[in-house]
Amino acid sequence: MAIQFLNNATFAGNISVTGTSFLDGLVTIDHNLNIQNSGVLKMGNTEVISATRAINASTGTFTGDVSLADDKKLKFGAGPDFEIYHNSTTNVNYISSLLSRQLLVTTDTFRILNSAGTEQMFRADVDDAVQLYFNNAVKLATTSSGVTITGNITFGDTHFIGDDGDDNLLIQSSA
Repeated sequence: MAIQFLNNATFAGNISVTGTSFLDGLVTIDHNLNIQNSGVLKMGNTEVISATRAINASTGTFTGDVSLADDKKLKFGAGPDFEIYHNSTTNVNYISSLLSRQLLVTTDTFRILNSAGTEQMFRADVDDAVQLYFNNAVKLATTSSGVTITGNITFGDTHFIGDDGDDNLLIQSSA
């Protein structure tokens, strides 16, 4: 059985089709679209979704979330050149620039926060400081005249530069 729509159509409930369906005009899917086995959805004469292929569209707008199952990747480029995914075995999230491609992030303010969004780990602002944090406290920051380090500096196991507690510079080496 096949279905062919040449104008706008609205349906409530499930539609089950065996065979090829042709839709030409506005198609609105308010819930799930499930294509199984060798099923195909065509818009006009163009195959846009199949059970074995991704969506084929030159442009698109999502008005809700895009959800991918565990271990499925969002891929960009023909290579693919770039991908975003979650590995459910290791519980690690990946943003990967592949094929020796450069990953470029452009912004005037850049932050890396903990997963709760309550502590800064890294901060960079255009024409201003770059700051590294430990436990939400700045430990290293670039300034217009150099670098500011808060706390002590330890080199290897035996070399130390810091404050002696009385605002005096303390340099120790116990070789």
